[in-house]
Amino acid sequence: RERERGRERRRAAGMSGVYIDGQVLGKRLEEICKKAWESSSSSSSSFMAGSDEDGGKKRTVDAVAIITGKSTEELRYMKSIALEMWLFAYELPETLLVILRNRKVHIVTEKTK
Repeated sequence: RERERGRERRRAAGMSGVYIDGQVLGKRLEEICKKAWESSSSSSSSFMAGSDEDGGKKRTVDAVAIITGKSTEELRYMKSIALEMWLFAYELPETLLVILRNRKVHIVTEKTK
């Protein structure tokens, strides 16, 4: 529904090309951050990391990185692509998306994307 509203706004404004709804993006990034880092202290709802080398002790992570490769038909339903579509309403092939605990987001891609 929100994606369709964005398309309608773009059409009404006579804009062409890529349009990312900043309001929707901000709301969805906030939702990710809240669920990942501000949820209850239970480890089941937070981003956690750990290894056998440190006795399996789990620690909250400071960032989450999502990487997508080249776009192909068979990879259309990858979770990373689904997340990009949910956030931006666009697939961003060959892109690194990093969401930091302090709510900063870094996107690394080619100049042509």
